[in-house]
This record gives sequence, structure tokens and C-alpha cells, in this order.
Amino acid sequence: MKNGEIWTVARTSLGTVLLIKFRQEKRVLPIYLTNSQAQRILKGLEGKMESSLSVLFSKLLLHKKSGFIELGFNEGDIQAQLFLSSKKDQGNILDPVDAMELAVVAPLELRIEEELFENRAVEMNLLQRDEIDRLEQLEQRLEEAIRIEAYEDAAELRDQIRAIES
Repeated sequence: MKNGEIWTVARTSLGTVLLIKFRQEKRVLPIYLTNSQAQRILKGLEGKMESSLSVLFSKLLLHKKSGFIELGFNEGDIQAQLFLSSKKDQGNILDPVDAMELAVVAPLELRIEEELFENRAVEMNLLQRDEIDRLEQLEQRLEEAIRIEAYEDAAELRDQIRAIES
């Protein structure tokens, strides 16, 4: 197993992706998203949960105080499982996007099976790093504009972010 963390959502030449990064690695694991899925994850990164499934599991986590999400392969597709205490417990199978939304809101540790990493991880430079950097930069500027209550600037930055993501 490799431990990963949700890094960002970005529009790349390959489509909209959620990127999971790993310490000491030059590769990232892309999870391809539709635009509506990307919006859900971005809302999660902002601390705004959307899906009822994520709300349910976050409430369960409050009682358990621990847990993790494991990503792996199941018949060639990415499968996500939520474990509320230990690997010995039966994991709850989730839609991978629901799992990522929950991971950013809860926050939960992400564990990625080696096979998934080896088969799906890609080099950073294949994802047009400049687009990712620009999106991250705009998001940071947006947060700062909101913090200092510069709402006109924030609206303009929001529109720029939406243009990159669509």
C-alpha cells in the first residue's frame, strides 16, 4: 500500500482530473472526473459537503474517530472502500468520487494498492504542469481575496477558475 493525499482538481489535456500525490514520488494518480464531479470535490475542498452519502459516512466517522479509504482495482475499474477502524473490518464500498469527497471533508487517510499505482500513476509532466500551477495560483488568490473581503476581485478570479475547469 502507498499513502497518498488529494492534491488538486485540474483541467488537463487529458480531461478534468483529481490528482492524488505521494511523498517521494514524481508520479501522481489521476482520477478522471466529469465537470459535476469536479464541482463536488472542489466544494469538499472548501469544506462544503454535497452528497448525502458523504454526510452519512462523516457522521459515522465522528463516532469511530478513525478510518481510512483504500483505493484498488476491481475487474479493471477503480474501487474505493471505507474502513471505519481497522483492515480486519469489512470495508464499505463507495463510488470513488464519493470517497474522494469524503476524504477531503473528513479528512481521511488514503491508501492506494500498489497495483493501482503501478498501472495508473503518470508522470507529472504528462498532465501539463503549467495548467495545474495556474489553477492552484488562482485558487490561492481567490482565498486571499475572500479573506480580505475583496469580493469584486474574488468574482473575477472565480470566473477565471471556472473557465480553466470547463
